[in-house]
Amino acid sequence: MNKKMLLLFVMFATCFAAFGQSSSSTSSNGESIWDILLNILMSIGFLWMIGHMVYELFIKKNPFTPISIQEMQNQRREFGQSVDMLEDDVHQCANLAQQEFELWTPIPNDPEGTRIITTKKQLDHAESTIAQIKELRPTDPELVEGVNGYIEMLAESRKRVFTGSKLIYVLLALFGILMYNTAGWSGVSFCIISGVIYYFASLTPNFMLYRKELKGNTGNGALSWVFGALASMILGAQTIRTTTTWSDGSKTVEDDNSQHHIAWFISLIVTVLIVCLLVFWAAVNYIRNYVLYR
Repeated sequence: MNKKMLLLFVMFATCFAAFGQSSSSTSSNGESIWDILLNILMSIGFLWMIGHMVYELFIKKNPFTPISIQEMQNQRREFGQSVDMLEDDVHQCANLAQQEFELWTPIPNDPEGTRIITTKKQLDHAESTIAQIKELRPTDPELVEGVNGYIEMLAESRKRVFTGSKLIYVLLALFGILMYNTAGWSGVSFCIISGVIYYFASLTPNFMLYRKELKGNTGNGALSWVFGALASMILGAQTIRTTTTWSDGSKTVEDDNSQHHIAWFISLIVTVLIVCLLVFWAAVNYIRNYVLYR
């Protein structure tokens, strides 16, 4: 078990333990000590989540930047090397690139033998290989072009794409209007902050999507599945019509719309719960896309 898994396990175990004991231990002011501890742990967890996402998205340096012959020649001059690289260095760079490419995942039945990055381990290893190649300061035009081709593929694999539910933002807008009429701008701020955190937490690296595609798994996320199930329930609700014929020959018709009412009521309750707990949905996506992704 790696350190991230251990830390995650300890945090969740502590939270659940605190929740389970909250009803039995009470402080002098009437507030549960375990509730206070749980709130502190949750606050630390969400601050860590936000800080980690900001670092990954905006602060962490991109290791996959293209190189230029002029840049490499300038570095060679600074280190007192010849402007043109030696033949042995050319072969070493080419071998490193080829060995790295062979570690990538092959696309089945591809006649050109195309390979792609599908795991974090492959991406980390490729980062190390590119660093080694850059240390050799390649200046051969053909070699630089090939290396930049690899770098472009790696940079694309590292990019993140929003894979969350877009419908949630329609619901947030409606919920925000309702909250403004009842709680003012504090309610609107809750919706905005929840939406922003959910968006960044739902940014999935492309290499994870490549892996899903190779496995034939192109399904949407849990929220999209929930919204789809609610829509199916609403559309599948039926009106039951009962026709009664009386002794005098007259008829009365009654429509029972209870299925529609129940479907809309359940959908409303589930939707409100999803919006209110959106930050926790974001936490689940964060763990998947930033912590446990491999």
